[in-house]
This record gives sequence, C-alpha cells and structure tokens, in this order.
Amino acid sequence: MAAPYTSLAICSKGSSSLESEMTTTIIPPIRTLGKDRVSIIGSYKEDSYSAQGLTEVITGQDFDRPFRNLPSSHIVQRLLDMLPLPDSFECDFLTDKPSFHHPLLAGCQHFRIDKAEDLSNIATEDELHGIGADMNVQEDTALLNDENIPRDGPGRKRFFSKSSNLSRFFFEPAFIYTFDFYSNFFSPTKYSLEMGPFLSIDLIPYFNGLPLFLSMAKIKSSGEFLWATECWHKRLLNYHETPGRLARWCW
Repeated sequence: MAAPYTSLAICSKGSSSLESEMTTTIIPPIRTLGKDRVSIIGSYKEDSYSAQGLTEVITGQDFDRPFRNLPSSHIVQRLLDMLPLPDSFECDFLTDKPSFHHPLLAGCQHFRIDKAEDLSNIATEDELHGIGADMNVQEDTALLNDENIPRDGPGRKRFFSKSSNLSRFFFEPAFIYTFDFYSNFFSPTKYSLEMGPFLSIDLIPYFNGLPLFLSMAKIKSSGEFLWATECWHKRLLNYHETPGRLARWCW
C-alpha cells in the first residue's frame, strides 16, 4: 500500500561515487505496519571496486544552511537523550552546516547480504528478497562469517556502533546488500518528530527550508553520496514561519 504522500515529494540523488563504485535500486517509499519505509538494494561494481571498509560508509542527515529558531541547547540535548542513538553517533547542530552521522550498519533497521546467484530468480530488479511474514526484510549477516554478530537488527546495530567491530569488515563486490530504513519517530506526512502521545514537534520552522533524508549513505572521507532519498513537504516552501508558543516544548 502506498504511503499517503499528498503533500510530499520523494527525490533521490546520487553522485559520481554512486556511478563508479556502487549500483543501487531504491524501492519507492511504502507504508507497512504503520511505518514509512525505504529499502535499498545495492552492490559494488567489480570493475571499479576498491576495498570500502564499513567504517567509511555513514548515514544520517546533512543541511546546507544553519537551523533557525532552535530551542536551548539543554532542550536539544534532552531530546537526543530520549533517542536510542548508537555509541558512534556524531552531531553538530550549531554550525552553519548542521549534520549528524553514524555508521550505516548501525543506522539501518534491517540489513541482509546475499550472493548474486541466489537472487537470479527475482522477477524484477526492484523486487525485495528475503521478506518475512511481518513484511520486514529478514536480517541475514551470515556471509560476514562472524558468529559474534547478533542475528537480529537491534543487536547488529549495537555491535556495529563500535569502531573496533566495524574496522574488521569490508563491502565486497560479489555480494548484494539490502538496507531497510523506516521512520521510528519522524512523521513524513506531518513533518514532525513524534516522541510519544504527548510530545509532537513541528520541524518545519527549524530546518530553514531544507528536507530530511528518508535514507542516505555516503563516503565519510570524501562526502560523496552512494544514495540519498530526500523527503520534501510543501510547507518547507514557507519555512520562514516561526514556531508557536514555547508550550509546544512542554511535557
């Protein structure tokens, strides 16, 4: 079932890195089990592959303009403390180009690796492989050949939040990678942060007219995108509006 993106536009973009190093298929956003999700299937090209360590590929958010109308740093920190962020989470909200990043393998909700020959019976290039009865991508990291890697998504995210674990693994051109992202706290249709039944924060006034990524991956050292899926809302065009009373921050 398609998500009700009546006020949204979903835009995907790549870079020379995407064209030269990795081929990806972005599955259009869908809504399942009350979550808006984006799935990416990709593999590194054999003819231009150079060993890409897991530490070098990150996900998160980037903004080309500073935030507007920010609440106090204490409130921002309190909100961050409420989120289940990995140990390797890096953020800077107060610069001219705010950003926050963490390793891709510590960020995507579901992740699996397959051999290309095992996907030869897939009917179309945008068909997802390994979908469970709950409509989630089934976690499968067996091809990394390490029994210490947890077999569930939350455990794998905790494992790969540590640089010492990430540094031992590399992306391989012989494999097909599936990354599954969904919004835990972000509501695309409202463009708000939903922290619970009594705390909903409208994000439009703060992002200075810039969109959020529903999913993104880029090379840490060069800043080049492997993929990026932007979520635009029509209210972003009127980003000069100011937030309402401070009561919206009370809980």
